[in-house]
Amino acid sequence: RYQTSAMRRLALLVLASLGGASALYEDQAGDIDWYRPNVGKVLQANFHTVQGRRLTFVSTEVAIVAALDTFTGETVWRQQLPDGERVVSQQLSASASRLLVGSRAADGALMVRVWTLGGELVSDASFAPPAPDAPPPGALAFLDEAAELVGVLWGPSVAVLRARSGVRAWAWAHESAATHWDDLHVTADAQTLVVYGRAGSGRGSSFARAELELASGAVRNGGAQLVSSPAALDAGADAQLTLEPRFLVALDA
Repeated sequence: RYQTSAMRRLALLVLASLGGASALYEDQAGDIDWYRPNVGKVLQANFHTVQGRRLTFVSTEVAIVAALDTFTGETVWRQQLPDGERVVSQQLSASASRLLVGSRAADGALMVRVWTLGGELVSDASFAPPAPDAPPPGALAFLDEAAELVGVLWGPSVAVLRARSGVRAWAWAHESAATHWDDLHVTADAQTLVVYGRAGSGRGSSFARAELELASGAVRNGGAQLVSSPAALDAGADAQLTLEPRFLVALDA
C-alpha cells in the first residue's frame, strides 16, 4: 500500500528477522506492509532515493548486500559475498551515489568493497590483520564528498584507498603495536585526516590523536599526541580526544 508523505510517512522499515526483512508504517504498528525472504537478518541499512525511487540498502548476516524498494519490498538488486564473509560495516555516500561495505573474510582479512547504487562493483581491496590477535577494525569510511577516498583504521595502522581502483594511496602506522585507532575525522578544509584511539591497555593506556595530511599521509605536528587517562575516568570508559587536543570527551550511558 503506498501513501503520500502528506498522509503518513514510512517508519524505520528494516525489522531484524532470521528469514528476511520487513516493513510497516509508524501508525500501523503490528500490520506488516511487506516481507522479503531470503536476504537474512539485516545488520546495516541506509536509505536513499535513486531516480525517483525510494530504496533501502541492506547488508545481512548471510553476507548479502541488496537494494530493496522501500514501499513494496521488491528486490532491486542483490549481491552475495563469498562464503565465510561476515559484514561489519556499511556507509552510503548520497552525494556520490556510492555504497561502501566492509566484511571479514574466513581468513580474518578485512574486505573493502565500493558499489554503485545500481549494484555494480566499483572496486575491492583486502587488508590482512595487523597482528594475529588484533582487535576488530576501528573504522571504515568515505573521506570526501566525491567518495574518491576511503579511510581504513585497524590496530596501529591507518590507510587510505582510492575508491575507484581499490589501490592504496598511502599507509601509516603508529610506532607502538599496542595502539588502536578507532575513529577518524577530516578537517573542514579537507586537508587533514585526524585519527583517534588509545595507546596501551587498561589503566596504563593513554588517549592518542594524530594528524595526517590527507593527500600524502605525512604526519603533522610532530607525530601522535598522547594524553594520560584522568584518574576520575574508568579504564574501560568510552572516551576520546577531540579535534582540539586539550579537551577529552567521555560518554556515560
